[in-house]
Amino acid sequence: MPTTQPGIMAPYQEKPQFHQPELKLHYDQKRDKDRYFPLLMAVGSTTETATNAALEAKLERLGAALQHTYSTHAARYAGMREELTAIRTPDAGLNDAFSWGAISIEQLRAKVQTTSEVGLVAGYYSSGDSAPPEFGWFFGRDTLYTF
Repeated sequence: MPTTQPGIMAPYQEKPQFHQPELKLHYDQKRDKDRYFPLLMAVGSTTETATNAALEAKLERLGAALQHTYSTHAARYAGMREELTAIRTPDAGLNDAFSWGAISIEQLRAKVQTTSEVGLVAGYYSSGDSAPPEFGWFFGRDTLYTF
Protein backbone atom coordinates (compact mmCIF):
# COMPACT_ATOMS: atom_id res chain seq x y z
CA MET A 1 0.00 0.00 0.00
CA PRO A 2 1.49 3.38 -0.94
CA THR A 3 3.07 5.48 1.83
CA THR A 4 2.77 2.75 4.47
CA GLN A 5 5.33 1.13 6.74
CA PRO A 6 5.07 -2.08 8.75
CA GLY A 7 4.91 -1.95 12.52
CA ILE A 8 7.18 -3.97 14.79
CA MET A 9 9.23 -6.53 12.87
CA ALA A 10 10.69 -8.75 15.61
CA PRO A 11 13.88 -10.64 14.67
CA TYR A 12 13.36 -14.37 14.11
CA GLN A 13 15.78 -15.27 16.92
CA GLU A 14 13.90 -13.20 19.49
CA LYS A 15 11.88 -15.01 22.15
CA PRO A 16 8.30 -15.46 20.85
CA GLN A 17 5.99 -12.76 22.11
CA PHE A 18 2.82 -11.06 21.02
CA HIS A 19 3.00 -7.76 19.14
CA GLN A 20 -0.09 -5.96 17.94
CA PRO A 21 -0.28 -6.03 14.14
CA GLU A 22 0.46 -2.56 12.79
CA LEU A 23 0.39 -0.87 9.42
CA LYS A 24 1.36 2.78 9.57
CA LEU A 25 -0.20 5.00 6.94
CA HIS A 26 1.01 8.58 6.61
CA TYR A 27 -1.93 10.64 5.41
CA ASP A 28 -1.62 14.30 4.52
CA GLN A 29 -5.02 16.02 4.22
CA LYS A 30 -3.93 18.34 1.44
CA ARG A 31 -1.81 15.90 -0.57
CA ASP A 32 -4.01 12.81 -0.14
CA LYS A 33 -7.55 14.23 -0.10
CA ASP A 34 -8.42 12.54 -3.43
CA ARG A 35 -6.50 9.29 -2.85
CA TYR A 36 -7.84 5.99 -1.56
CA PHE A 37 -5.89 3.43 0.41
CA PRO A 38 -7.65 0.05 0.10
CA LEU A 39 -6.46 -2.79 2.28
CA LEU A 40 -7.43 -6.07 0.64
CA MET A 41 -7.41 -9.28 2.66
CA ALA A 42 -8.07 -12.87 1.64
CA VAL A 43 -8.69 -15.86 3.86
CA GLY A 44 -8.69 -19.53 2.98
CA SER A 45 -10.97 -21.80 5.00
CA THR A 46 -9.92 -25.10 3.41
CA THR A 47 -6.62 -26.58 2.26
CA GLU A 48 -7.52 -25.78 -1.35
CA THR A 49 -8.59 -22.16 -0.71
CA ALA A 50 -5.57 -21.45 1.53
CA THR A 51 -2.91 -21.99 -1.14
CA ASN A 52 -0.85 -19.03 -2.30
CA ALA A 53 -2.37 -19.29 -5.79
CA ALA A 54 -5.94 -19.35 -4.46
CA LEU A 55 -5.32 -16.40 -2.13
CA GLU A 56 -3.62 -14.41 -4.90
CA ALA A 57 -6.56 -15.09 -7.22
CA LYS A 58 -8.98 -13.92 -4.54
CA LEU A 59 -6.99 -10.71 -4.02
CA GLU A 60 -7.01 -10.12 -7.80
CA ARG A 61 -10.82 -10.50 -7.86
CA LEU A 62 -11.17 -8.13 -4.92
CA GLY A 63 -8.90 -5.59 -6.61
CA ALA A 64 -10.83 -5.82 -9.88
CA ALA A 65 -14.14 -5.28 -8.06
CA LEU A 66 -12.84 -2.48 -5.82
CA GLN A 67 -14.24 0.49 -7.74
CA HIS A 68 -17.69 -1.12 -8.02
CA THR A 69 -17.67 -2.11 -4.34
CA TYR A 70 -16.62 1.40 -3.28
CA SER A 71 -19.29 3.05 -5.46
CA THR A 72 -21.98 0.71 -4.14
CA HIS A 73 -21.08 1.43 -0.51
CA ALA A 74 -20.73 5.18 -1.12
CA ALA A 75 -24.23 5.28 -2.66
CA ARG A 76 -25.62 3.20 0.22
CA TYR A 77 -24.13 5.50 2.86
CA ALA A 78 -25.25 8.62 0.99
CA GLY A 79 -28.80 7.20 0.98
CA MET A 80 -28.55 6.38 4.67
CA ARG A 81 -27.61 9.99 5.45
CA GLU A 82 -30.94 11.00 3.92
CA GLU A 83 -32.99 8.26 5.61
CA LEU A 84 -31.56 7.99 9.12
CA THR A 85 -32.45 10.22 12.03
CA ALA A 86 -30.43 13.41 11.85
CA ILE A 87 -30.00 16.55 13.85
CA ARG A 88 -29.90 20.10 12.55
CA THR A 89 -28.06 22.53 14.80
CA PRO A 90 -26.07 25.69 14.15
CA ASP A 91 -22.92 23.55 14.63
CA ALA A 92 -22.24 21.78 11.28
CA GLY A 93 -19.50 19.70 12.91
CA LEU A 94 -21.94 18.32 15.47
CA ASN A 95 -24.45 17.52 12.72
CA ASP A 96 -21.78 15.63 10.74
CA ALA A 97 -20.51 13.79 13.84
CA PHE A 98 -24.05 12.60 14.61
CA SER A 99 -24.48 11.33 11.03
CA TRP A 100 -21.07 9.65 11.16
CA GLY A 101 -22.05 7.92 14.41
CA ALA A 102 -25.25 6.53 12.88
CA ILE A 103 -23.36 5.17 9.87
CA SER A 104 -20.60 3.77 12.10
CA ILE A 105 -23.20 1.77 14.01
CA GLU A 106 -24.47 0.39 10.69
CA GLN A 107 -20.92 -0.71 9.85
CA LEU A 108 -20.81 -2.83 13.03
CA ARG A 109 -23.66 -5.05 11.84
CA ALA A 110 -22.71 -8.70 11.45
CA LYS A 111 -24.75 -11.63 10.19
CA VAL A 112 -24.56 -14.75 12.33
CA GLN A 113 -23.28 -17.43 9.94
CA THR A 114 -25.43 -20.25 11.33
CA THR A 115 -28.70 -18.27 11.40
CA SER A 116 -30.33 -15.36 9.66
CA GLU A 117 -29.94 -13.14 12.72
CA VAL A 118 -28.04 -9.87 12.52
CA GLY A 119 -26.26 -8.35 15.48
CA LEU A 120 -24.02 -5.45 16.34
CA VAL A 121 -20.39 -6.31 16.99
CA ALA A 122 -19.21 -4.85 20.27
CA GLY A 123 -15.89 -3.92 18.68
CA TYR A 124 -12.93 -5.19 16.73
CA TYR A 125 -9.69 -6.21 18.37
CA SER A 126 -7.33 -9.11 17.80
CA SER A 127 -7.61 -12.00 20.24
CA GLY A 128 -3.84 -11.91 20.83
CA ASP A 129 -2.62 -14.62 23.15
CA SER A 130 -6.13 -15.78 24.12
CA ALA A 131 -7.59 -19.08 23.00
CA PRO A 132 -10.04 -17.99 20.24
CA PRO A 133 -7.97 -17.39 17.08
CA GLU A 134 -10.46 -15.10 15.38
CA PHE A 135 -10.60 -11.35 14.83
CA GLY A 136 -13.75 -9.29 15.17
CA TRP A 137 -15.71 -12.05 16.89
CA PHE A 138 -18.70 -11.43 19.10
CA PHE A 139 -20.86 -13.21 21.66
CA GLY A 140 -24.55 -12.95 22.41
CA ARG A 141 -23.88 -10.75 25.42
CA ASP A 142 -21.95 -8.34 23.16
CA THR A 143 -24.57 -7.92 20.50
CA LEU A 144 -28.04 -6.54 20.01
CA TYR A 145 -29.99 -8.99 17.88
CA THR A 146 -32.38 -7.47 15.42
CA PHE A 147 -34.69 -8.89 12.79
